Amino acid sequence: MDRSYTSAVLVDSPIATAVAQVLPFYRAGTFCAAQSPLFLRRQWGQYLSPLRARVAQDCGLQVIARGQALTLPLRRGGVAYYPFNSQGNLNAVNNRQYRHVLILHGESNKAASVRPAARIYDFVCIAGPLARARYRDAGIFTDADLRGGRLIEVGDLFVQDLYGYRPGQAGDYLLYTPTWEGYGSRRNDHSSLIGGFGRAVVQQIMSGGAHRGVIIRPHPYTGTLSRAHLIALRRDVMALARDFPTFIDLRDANPLLRLAMTGLRHFNAQGTAPISLALCDVSGMEAALLKARIPHRILLRQFSPPAALAQVYRVKSIAVTGAPAPDHAALQEADAAHRALVFGHADPAMAAQPPAIRRAFVEEMIMHSRFWEGGRDD
Repeated sequence: MDRSYTSAVLVDSPIATAVAQVLPFYRAGTFCAAQSPLFLRRQWGQYLSPLRARVAQDCGLQVIARGQALTLPLRRGGVAYYPFNSQGNLNAVNNRQYRHVLILHGESNKAASVRPAARIYDFVCIAGPLARARYRDAGIFTDADLRGGRLIEVGDLFVQDLYGYRPGQAGDYLLYTPTWEGYGSRRNDHSSLIGGFGRAVVQQIMSGGAHRGVIIRPHPYTGTLSRAHLIALRRDVMALARDFPTFIDLRDANPLLRLAMTGLRHFNAQGTAPISLALCDVSGMEAALLKARIPHRILLRQFSPPAALAQVYRVKSIAVTGAPAPDHAALQEADAAHRALVFGHADPAMAAQPPAIRRAFVEEMIMHSRFWEGGRDD
């Protein structure tokens, strides 16, 4: 391969719509298809994706064989970005001609966001103080790692934009965003689809007559590992539609999810929908809603929040149906406190810069870091 790029994005995932989780960073200008193309390791599931043609245009998609992940066409001293902490990355990081940076594709309190495998990368981009504490408290990175700059706070740079939605006024839509089933044990399963908890909360809120309708935006991976989640989602949409104007947003959804929702009323993605309140599970949607400045509450299942979030969650979380809702001012105050915990910057000057400049700043920090040249503060 011609080593013509200073940076690239590598995706190694069997999920057909995985690349769709990275596309927002190209659309926002964080990455440029011509300068930082997306390399996708060939797997059978990727050929089921209806997004392939659009992806190729938006992000300069190049499909590679497994062995080619070790020899990306990057110049010496370049940067390879990893939006998924995949097992296949273990091979790719062995190339020491360029730096390897884990960025993930959002910020979340799920256990999957703080895996020990993060140590295989040279640097990890994190949203802010909450993620830093999460890695430290889990014992994955040491104080020397933190002092040496191995974790780089980048604010909302690698948190997806919520295309199609904007903050609304009182009486606008209620947005419900259940997460998917996820990998791992049930302690990581935060989806409010199971047991009908999310539907019950939506029904309770909609019955108050404060919203013109409800839009349900399931995680694009829903049903990939569990058909029970597909069944629960279809049941919930149909039940809500009997009483309220109900729409489902299937943009970037996986093929099984689209098939399971056949015949239901889809959300028209033309323009943007005004959202007066959103409901989300413990997931990356929390940070996405904070970035979009859409007021939201969090549906809790089997989760004890970190101590730093305890006060915020006391206001924003819903653990049982029938709990009184906080007033608008209290929710706004909790959102502001939540945002300050989630987003931070290695250099405060980064916050006001456009995405491309912020990423360039990150690469400048990596280029001048002495962490891997014996400059660690041990």
